[in-house]
Amino acid sequence: ELRSLGDFAGKKVVLYFYSKDNTSGCTKQACGFGELYPQFTEKGAVVIGISKDSVESHKKFGEKYSLPFVLLSDPELKAYISVTAAEREAAEKVEDAIMADLEKRLV
Repeated sequence: ELRSLGDFAGKKVVLYFYSKDNTSGCTKQACGFGELYPQFTEKGAVVIGISKDSVESHKKFGEKYSLPFVLLSDPELKAYISVTAAEREAAEKVEDAIMADLEKRLV
């Protein structure tokens, strides 16, 4: 099923960008969001991961790690570019905090 960001208009969205499916850091990040997914949905939010990988790659990645959320393909980085620099900077700080917390819990 093809999806787009527009499908989630009016909803609370936890949007994260990542580099590539099946890399160690991005896999850890995705699995971390997967673990926290019930907490996000309790708050009425949906989680969306976006990278430039193909839809087929996302499908395999999501199935391999049983990811409960949507992965969108953005091969031309249009979604990423549309997010302002300030929003990206704020998101990176949040991502760093999430990753630090996950690393503490995983170690």
